[in-house]
Amino acid sequence: MQQQKYGERGRKKERRFFHLSASFLVAGLLVTSLTGCQNRIQTEEQIVTPKEGTQAQETDAVAMGTLTEQLQMPERYQSSFSGDAVSVTADADMVVPDVEGIRTKRVRFRAFTQEDYDRVISVVPGEGQLWQRDMEAMEASHGFTKPELDERIAEVEAQKAAWGGHGDWEYEGMGITVDERLAQLKEQREAAPQEPVIREIPGEVKYVESSEYSEENMLMGYITVDSTDYAIDVDNMIYEGFCRPYFHVQKEEDNGKYFSYNRIDNEEELAGLDGLEDAQRFREDAQALADRLGLAEFAVRGWDPYVSYRNEDETIVADRVAYAAHLTRTIDGIPVTYDHEYGSGNEPYWPEEELNLFYNADGLLAFEWISPYEIEELSENYVFLLPFSEIRQIFEEMILKRYEDTFQEAGMTMDIRVEEVRLGYMRVRNKENLMEATLVPVWDFYGTKTSSGGSFTEPYTKDDPHASLLTIHAMDGTVLDRGAGF
Repeated sequence: MQQQKYGERGRKKERRFFHLSASFLVAGLLVTSLTGCQNRIQTEEQIVTPKEGTQAQETDAVAMGTLTEQLQMPERYQSSFSGDAVSVTADADMVVPDVEGIRTKRVRFRAFTQEDYDRVISVVPGEGQLWQRDMEAMEASHGFTKPELDERIAEVEAQKAAWGGHGDWEYEGMGITVDERLAQLKEQREAAPQEPVIREIPGEVKYVESSEYSEENMLMGYITVDSTDYAIDVDNMIYEGFCRPYFHVQKEEDNGKYFSYNRIDNEEELAGLDGLEDAQRFREDAQALADRLGLAEFAVRGWDPYVSYRNEDETIVADRVAYAAHLTRTIDGIPVTYDHEYGSGNEPYWPEEELNLFYNADGLLAFEWISPYEIEELSENYVFLLPFSEIRQIFEEMILKRYEDTFQEAGMTMDIRVEEVRLGYMRVRNKENLMEATLVPVWDFYGTKTSSGGSFTEPYTKDDPHASLLTIHAMDGTVLDRGAGF
């Protein structure tokens, strides 16, 4: 078994989010702080406004004809309109599933099962015995070996030297001095074994209902396959006010090395990075892996780059690129639209389902499955959908209301360009019971937003293909908030 730097992980639970990292201070990622608020701008007028006089109805598909006939869609959505501060230009592809009609579905959260675990582990990383470091046997060294503590001691000593030998300075906000930290590590080294003490553990997934977090529902360890260690983390986190079961498998050697890349930054930074040319192959590999896992109903619907950085002559430079493939379900031929908003902005916390696969030039880095759910039929017949002409009118009215007042008051302007209009499922939570949800058909408008004036010295463009400009309920015209989930 490989002797990686696991240390105290066996003592306490470590959340393993591949795409969330404290290293967001990389300069290229700071732009988000300047513009992230744009996605949440609202006017004082409530933006969730159902179209008057329209009820969600079921209909006979034979009488209504095909879905495209019912929607009375144009080949492209083309329009141009503006307010005092906001202008919108649309020349957009229309993406509609090739089906006769759409039914609504009830969604119920569920915990991960032993069957889920067995089928994933048999493929990612492959069959193997789950193990952990024996933290009781290694308690005196906090789970570290002598070689690992030698590395940590060398790092602190290098930091002390960089600070001019000031051992009395506080060490990284720990409330102790540099010299006190060195003394701690050297004491641990004296008690540390040369090799890690390992204990095998059963790969058993559990879910015991509880009103508060229970470690009984947690499974964490490592599996070694072909001399490579994979961190396994399954946690059925379902308790009062919180519902976020998750299942992670990750190459331990790559843990924490890649950071979310904000695609609105300078794309030239990615040019020539190791792994960049493999993007299309990664997409194909991700779909093939989902099929091998028995998750053939999932398809790749989103794609984001992640970048690793290294220190070169005291300068942080981009080193390698990885990609996250975001997969969502296809249900009765209708895709669940992928969007960067998680639909979890309310308590109880219940984010939308995510299936993410991470790749770099060496292959699969990590598997991540969050918030699985069960699906039940809710409508026997196809539901009635508003013609696109009405959806278009709602979009053109409400996209201006979303931004006009705020940008005008700030002395700024915004230019919106709509490049794609997509019809698919969205999980909409029940406002009366936020732990109930329904898959309903929605229209999403995607494109770019360019802001000028105010604090911007030059125009700034927000270009995110997975951030909807506006989401509209296809049955009644309600404008939905993807962040809130309804």
